[in-house]
Amino acid sequence: MLLSKMPRHDRSFGPYERPDREVFAVTGTIFESPPEYDYWPGFYEAHHADWGVIRMSLTVPKRIANSITLAAALLGGAPLEQVKSELMKATENGRDFIWCPSADGWTLIG
Repeated sequence: MLLSKMPRHDRSFGPYERPDREVFAVTGTIFESPPEYDYWPGFYEAHHADWGVIRMSLTVPKRIANSITLAAALLGGAPLEQVKSELMKATENGRDFIWCPSADGWTLIG
C-alpha cells in the first residue's frame, strides 16, 4: 500500500536551537499501516531557514508499539532525541548518512 493511502499522524516539535544558534523546525509523521505490515513507517523533517529540509525515515516495529497511539507517542521520545543529535552535525553542505538501529527496536535512516 502506498503511504499516500495510509492515514497519517503529524506532530510539530517546535524549534530546535543548537548551541551555535542554528535553528530547525522539526516535525514528525507516522503512518497507520495495515495489519499485514509488521511496522509503522514514519519520517522526520527538520526545516532550516537557509539550508532547506533535512529528512530522516523512521521504522517502528509493531512488536514494540502494538498500536498507532503508542507509535505516535514514540515520535516524541528517543527517536526525536536521535534526530536532534544528528542535527548537531548538520552543516550548510548537509550531513552524513545515518543508519541508527536502536536497542529498543526502532530504526532511523537518513
